[in-house]
Amino acid sequence: MTNRGDRAGKEIVQLYLTAPRGDLAREVLALKAFAKVHLEAGESKTVTMTLEWQDFACFHPGMADWVVDPGEYQLHVARSSRDIALSTVVKLCATPYYLPLKADNSLQQLIATPPAFDRVVKLLVSKNGLPEALMREKLIAIAPDLFCGLFIALTEFLAIDITQQELEAALAEPATV
Repeated sequence: MTNRGDRAGKEIVQLYLTAPRGDLAREVLALKAFAKVHLEAGESKTVTMTLEWQDFACFHPGMADWVVDPGEYQLHVARSSRDIALSTVVKLCATPYYLPLKADNSLQQLIATPPAFDRVVKLLVSKNGLPEALMREKLIAIAPDLFCGLFIALTEFLAIDITQQELEAALAEPATV
């Protein structure tokens, strides 16, 4: 930063973050760091601010934990939230997180949770003998039309002989990547 004036002065440099659109509502501009800089007339200084993992995280009530959404985050250097001087984009490759599923979640929610979907498909294949690829295709094809929970969808619409306990056991296994 450079003081282009003919007198010494101070400026507060602020660093704002805009998170990518995700499952949770987030503030449009979140102040993450700031520095007060004194500059003599004509003087230039480099201002460095560091962001930590926590600066990108937000609390997810469904996970009861802090999570970071993968995607493009915008960083804004500003004098204030209404006077942005510079902006850039950083891409974070955060580990995906998945909400815990239950027997009354929808089939679409299951499909959107790949680790749980894999486990449930294996359970269903063990019960009815269909090839795994065919079972996946069948589930993906009917998912948009179903409004009921998983257990009802699997037992009533697909006539698969499983118990609710078997389904919940497959869903309850850790959903880590």
